[in-house]
This record gives sequence, C-alpha cells and structure tokens, in this order.
Amino acid sequence: MFESSGKLDKAFYRETWWQMFGRRNKLSLIFAMSPIVAAAALMVYWRTYSHIWLPALLLLALFVYTWRFVARRRRLSQERLREINGVPESSLETRFGPEGVQLHNPESGARVVLPYETISHIHETSNYLLLHSRSGQVAVAFKGPGLDRDGLVAFLKAQPTAIRWKD
Repeated sequence: MFESSGKLDKAFYRETWWQMFGRRNKLSLIFAMSPIVAAAALMVYWRTYSHIWLPALLLLALFVYTWRFVARRRRLSQERLREINGVPESSLETRFGPEGVQLHNPESGARVVLPYETISHIHETSNYLLLHSRSGQVAVAFKGPGLDRDGLVAFLKAQPTAIRWKD
C-alpha cells in the first residue's frame, strides 16, 4: 500500500492555509466581498469617484480580518501541538489501507482511520496531498520520494470515495 510520513509544522500551515480555510469560510468571504465590489463598480460606472475610498477601505478591512483569522487559526493549531508534544510541531504517519486512510501520531500514539467513503475532495500543494472529508477532517499525505503520487491517485479512484474526478 501507500505510506508517507512527515511533520505538521509552521511550513505545513503556511503552505496549506488556503486549502485548510474551508469551503464555508471561502463562500462567506465571497458573499461579503460581492456587495462591496458591486458598489465600487457602480461608483466607477456612474463616475462618482468622490467616495470610491469607502469600498476600497472596506475591502482592505475584510482582507485584514481574513488574514488575522487565518493567522489566529494557524497559531492556535501550533499552540495545541505545543500543549500535547511540548513543541509546535507533530509527526504524522499516513497509510492507505483497505478500510481507509490510517493516520498515526507516533508522539501521542493516537490512531485515526478516515474511511474512503467520507473523502469528498482532494487538494494538492507542492509538498502535500490533502484529503478532505465531508465533515471537514483532513488526512495529509506527504509528497516525497517514498510516495508515488500518480499511483496513489489511481488507487483512490478505485476506492468508493465521494470525490468527483475530472478525467
């Protein structure tokens, strides 16, 4: 089967922040930005530039709020790891077995199995494959010489996942 291992550390959280942001948060951000962008577009269309600073200021405030939200979540995740392990990182071993994705934390001894049926989508970054469940859980596969990415994707396509594959 397929196996990978690595560390969940600051670099992991920096690289995967957008994928870990969550669909609901992304939709909320889009819905919050839409009326602001529409107001700015109408001001430009009607050539009323005197108050164009207001939508620009609102967009800036929304981006600052979103950035702080992401930074706070990243910091909280690292603080939780520090509470458990004494350091702001954690080792993770991922195995793809017959019953699902098996996650093992060697430091704490915790084992979790994420059944293939619950995996709804997959994201790929330069160093990680993130398998998201319907409820928002994430299984991490660390890319590297020990992980055959194409073989793993073919293996996942053969499993009863909820992923809509684009062939």
